[in-house]
Amino acid sequence: MKTILIIEDNFDIRENICEILEFAGYKTLQASNGKIGLEVAFQHVPDLIICDIMMPEMDGYSVLASLGGNSNTAGIPFIFLTAKAEKSDFRKGLSLGADDYITKPFGEDELLSAVQLRLQRVEMFKKILGDKENANDSSAPVTTNANFFELLNLENREIKKYKKKEFVYLEGHRAAYLYYIKKGSVKTFKLHDEGKELITDIYNAGSYFGYYSLLKDTTYQDYAECIEGSELVLIPKADFVQLIYGNIEIARQFIKQLSSDIVEKEEQLLHMAYDTLRQRVIRTLSELYNKFKTENEPEVRITLTREEISKYIGTARESFIRIMSDLKDQRIIEIKDGDIAITDIQKLESLL
Repeated sequence: MKTILIIEDNFDIRENICEILEFAGYKTLQASNGKIGLEVAFQHVPDLIICDIMMPEMDGYSVLASLGGNSNTAGIPFIFLTAKAEKSDFRKGLSLGADDYITKPFGEDELLSAVQLRLQRVEMFKKILGDKENANDSSAPVTTNANFFELLNLENREIKKYKKKEFVYLEGHRAAYLYYIKKGSVKTFKLHDEGKELITDIYNAGSYFGYYSLLKDTTYQDYAECIEGSELVLIPKADFVQLIYGNIEIARQFIKQLSSDIVEKEEQLLHMAYDTLRQRVIRTLSELYNKFKTENEPEVRITLTREEISKYIGTARESFIRIMSDLKDQRIIEIKDGDIAITDIQKLESLL
């Protein structure tokens, strides 16, 4: 039976949540403010925490930050409960490591769905990581990012060259490799039944992709295509799985990446739902600026086509171009050899 801690200063709301959860088969713990909630969490280490934001003694943000500083509680799924639906609340909570938000007033189905989803993801991560005591080398030393590269033995792996617009893999194909981008860039995308394309992510040199399907042991769930001529290091599935189960730190690294991906996608959906189109364009350009930025190049150029960026944002090409023209008039961006050059990233981000 999973144990859930509810930290809420309103007695009626707290009792209502406990009643719903207990009826669904969960064990509940209660706390009337953040300070008490923190003490209960440290003592009992629940499976999930639902916490109000605005409370006496200690607010929800402080509770989450304190939990993150303790190795026993840092990994507990955390859902904020708030009467405010401001985007600043969402961003602040996500930056601190919150997993989800429930906005008051809420329905029974909404509460149970959020709880079930978070607990299922924890179980998925545990399955990937495996039982630490039964791992092939559970005493493996913690590695640094530098020798993480060496552990994957990337220097001695097969390197395959791809042309611009060449597919790396197709949706439905057997997941066979973990890919590391040595040079170039790759986009992943989904296709609608009507053939419309939605870009789900963009990867540049130094990035890994394809690991989700390997860890889930499924076929590829999207398409991967090279944006430009690229060189990819191919790590066979068997080698990747052996590394995951044979070295606890490699497992941690990829589970951390999975967690980061989930938070990033949820925040992206949040912005798609509540941001204006102009805000979405500005936010996407800022994100692409960071993806295409390199230490050796003083100028950042986004080499994606207008069509590709439109598909990444999820809007019509014409709407994207109108906003681009406005940003160009403000001398925030320039068009050079068909590429988008962001000339003033500070001014661009100040428009959000």
